[in-house]
Amino acid sequence: MGGKSLIVAHQLEDNNVLLVGGGEVGLTRLRKLISTGSKVTLVSPEIHPLILKEYCNFTIDKKDNKHDNWNERGKKKSVYRIIKDEFKEEHLLLYQNGVDSGWSLILTCIPNQEVSEGIYFEAKKRFGSQQMVNVADNPKLCDIYFGANLEFGSNSEDDCLMQLMISSNGMGPRFVAMVRDEIGKMLGGIDFEKSLIKLGKLRSNIREITDNSKDIKYRMEWMKKCTEIYGVKNCENIDEDELIDLFKEMYIEKDLNFPDKEIMFEKYTENMTKK
Repeated sequence: MGGKSLIVAHQLEDNNVLLVGGGEVGLTRLRKLISTGSKVTLVSPEIHPLILKEYCNFTIDKKDNKHDNWNERGKKKSVYRIIKDEFKEEHLLLYQNGVDSGWSLILTCIPNQEVSEGIYFEAKKRFGSQQMVNVADNPKLCDIYFGANLEFGSNSEDDCLMQLMISSNGMGPRFVAMVRDEIGKMLGGIDFEKSLIKLGKLRSNIREITDNSKDIKYRMEWMKKCTEIYGVKNCENIDEDELIDLFKEMYIEKDLNFPDKEIMFEKYTENMTKK
């Protein structure tokens, strides 16, 4: 086994992603990619019907098809470009800009492992070891793993306020998905959207009050302690306006000794019933 993975939230909006393979596995990749606003170029001679139905809102009548209006508001829910062809090395060079490959990610989702490995090693040869590549069903040739995602506070499938990701580094994807589902059941009754909006407002206002860089440590410690007092299940009930006033009082002396928990629930929440 290798070392642990660094699990990070990768911002992909407007970034080019190469997806080789338009079958079942390619469909699962698109379900994760499209909501990020990434600019996906799909290379495949055959395209899964659900890909065409769900992620292709432009006409496919040529070998090389682009979504000319992709940058318009609401259009990024689609693949950007579909090349109906077998993969060729020239596809790696589509967006090369002289600085790097032009690809944030290169993903292969085809049953031919020999071709997939060839894409992996050619990408590394041309663009260097830092080029991120994922070869489906071959953990040794994966710089990233997709893992199982859990989203909370979603207004739509393209918008969420909190994401959790669980990964086994490719060892047991189905088991990881089952763990994700169990966590989802445990946390299902909590209004994460309300909690995060309230905490975000509180944090933003406190940042405005303490715009001095010397106060960053105090501000962060105050927010940490305040959040811990209410816990995961009660943050949705906080009265952020009252807490902002409390912060102003405590900030004068840089005090981190909060009132008793009972007072915090009685005076600084909109709902006094603890969960």
